[in-house]
Amino acid sequence: MNNNWKITKTLFLKEIRDVLRDKKTVMIMVLIPVVIYPLIMLVSLMVASMMYGNEDTVYDIVVYNDSSDFDTANLEKVLNENAVETNEEDGSEEQLYKINYETTDEKISEEECKNKIKDKDFDVYLEISDSEGKADVKAFYMESENESQMAMNRVKTAIDDISDVIREKNVENAGLDANSILNPIAFEQNGLSSDEQIAGFLLGTILPMIIIISILLSVMYPCIDLTAGEKERGTLETLLMLPVSGKQIVTAKILTTSLCGVVTSILNILSMSIVFSVILEQQKALLGTDGTGVGVSSFISAMLVTLPVILVTALFLSAVIMCFTCFAKSYKEANNYLSPAMMLIMLMAYGSMIPSLELNQYTSVVPVLNVSLLIREALNFKLNYSMVIPVLCSMVLYSVFAIMFLSKAYSSENLLFGDGKNGISLFEKRSNIKKGMTVTIGDACFIFPFVLLMYLLFGGLLQLKYELAGIVLGQFLILAGIPLAFFIYSKKDLKKVYSFNKCNPLSLVVGVLIGVGGFLFATLVGNVISNMFGLTMSDAIAKTFEKYFSHNVVLATVCIALTPAIAEEMFFRGVLFGALKDKLKPVFSVMIVSVLFGVFHMDVLKFFTTGILGAILCLALYYSGSIFPSMFAHFTINFISVIAGKYATEHFSEMITRPIFGIAGLAVVILGLMLIKYLNREVKEEISEESDEEKKSA
Repeated sequence: MNNNWKITKTLFLKEIRDVLRDKKTVMIMVLIPVVIYPLIMLVSLMVASMMYGNEDTVYDIVVYNDSSDFDTANLEKVLNENAVETNEEDGSEEQLYKINYETTDEKISEEECKNKIKDKDFDVYLEISDSEGKADVKAFYMESENESQMAMNRVKTAIDDISDVIREKNVENAGLDANSILNPIAFEQNGLSSDEQIAGFLLGTILPMIIIISILLSVMYPCIDLTAGEKERGTLETLLMLPVSGKQIVTAKILTTSLCGVVTSILNILSMSIVFSVILEQQKALLGTDGTGVGVSSFISAMLVTLPVILVTALFLSAVIMCFTCFAKSYKEANNYLSPAMMLIMLMAYGSMIPSLELNQYTSVVPVLNVSLLIREALNFKLNYSMVIPVLCSMVLYSVFAIMFLSKAYSSENLLFGDGKNGISLFEKRSNIKKGMTVTIGDACFIFPFVLLMYLLFGGLLQLKYELAGIVLGQFLILAGIPLAFFIYSKKDLKKVYSFNKCNPLSLVVGVLIGVGGFLFATLVGNVISNMFGLTMSDAIAKTFEKYFSHNVVLATVCIALTPAIAEEMFFRGVLFGALKDKLKPVFSVMIVSVLFGVFHMDVLKFFTTGILGAILCLALYYSGSIFPSMFAHFTINFISVIAGKYATEHFSEMITRPIFGIAGLAVVILGLMLIKYLNREVKEEISEESDEEKKSA
């Protein structure tokens, strides 16, 4: 144990020296948090101040008055009065902006008005006429022009002020009390949030995302340099020849990149704190007051909570990013691999800016999102400290899984120095792509987030517009169509990609039985989880299924049962599982695809049930060597769901949740998988022999 630590320490110091030699990495670690982010903050404040306006800002207003009663001189007076702010204590006046007020005798058309606003001839044009005994004021402006929009706000305020005065005079002329008539209810707003809470709310919205992105950027380049960079320089082979284990190499590299992330984030927090303090001091000096009473000391508790979170976030991001970059052979290739991962990480980091998202027992285990929400809650002084442990433990657990995978990779020359079979084919020139290749891990890592994004954006839209027909269009055009177009471009062997291999015909019958057993077992698991944690299917999903099941049973079967059984199996079991099963151990491949299958269904309760069903379907393909048994099983599961949703009584629904049915279903699944394995043993041997021959010929 002591010797292992010495070796790891030596490797760690070696990696630190390598990182510090890279000027690009050092600049990102120091320049971005110390200079760039504070500069962005200051520039944003300056831009906001400029947009609000200053004493040099002039708003040009042109008025055409065709009313006999409206006093345009009074409007000009009110506009100029509103442009000056009077200090109630000493009576001093401050010019906020200036008004250039002109009247015209010629009516201006809308088209001419639009052109004049674009040409900056004026900002707002007012057309005043008489209508049913009162003045009718029409204001023309352009929402796309900032000055025109701001001038419109000034005009509206002035018109409202004049209207209030006229209304008050009319009430008084009628012999009534203006105050009691116009203001029958006295309303007073009293904000109870302290200055610290207001500042914490503002910081908690944007700061978590900045911290996570700064960690991401600071660990990204060291990760690329210590993996793909070493391959490019030819120094990785020398390292692997040393009498050290893959685990020790990986540990040293991850500790190095994590340290970069921690240093950058701490510098970021310190620099932002200094800028924040300087802005507060400037505010005190300008206003001649004691300021808001908010200081950096107000957020010490939030900083103390944030520190361990930063440590585990840096560890997690380092491990995850290195899982991608370790397969790349160059900087360019590594950046290509990281594109989908960075998109997903940045999307999760955006969580702090979504008010409806809260830190609870579910979001506390979602990587990156949990960190974003925890930092926000800490800055808002609303943190439930019982949530800190789940966040830290889940992030450490995910990091350990990633480190285990990396240790395996660094112990396998085939994974590290593969013959280009781990790259992303889309980024290769088509003439350089070898015909008949299978899906690589790089392909799968690129395709999944892209297809998932397209399906969320357009699949949901198609279902909203066309209901059942939208399901068919979304499944075949997006889930099956996009990968298929990708594989045709990259000259993939579609039979290998989708495992369109022959199988024993009895396997299809067994697939149906596995589907029945899987449905019963998943129903039991869903019921247990629902009772234990109080989870239920979301109302939106339940209402959607209720609407779908109301259609003709044949149409519902084709759209809800058959279509996903084909398209989802092609994507998840064909593309994703096919890419992983020959590169990783079967158990890891099954687990990864099952989790992704659960995530795809976008519901907390369905995540567990569909995840279990996804594992069963993966095993059906693995043992049969063909995708067809899993398609039959998937169709059976969906078909039972359609029939149950359309015709099942309350008594039947309660009956199938009994443990005896779930246990019997599990037994059927196990026996079915064993039978599929037995029936297809000769077929799998033939497939294996064909694969070996192709490898030898290659």
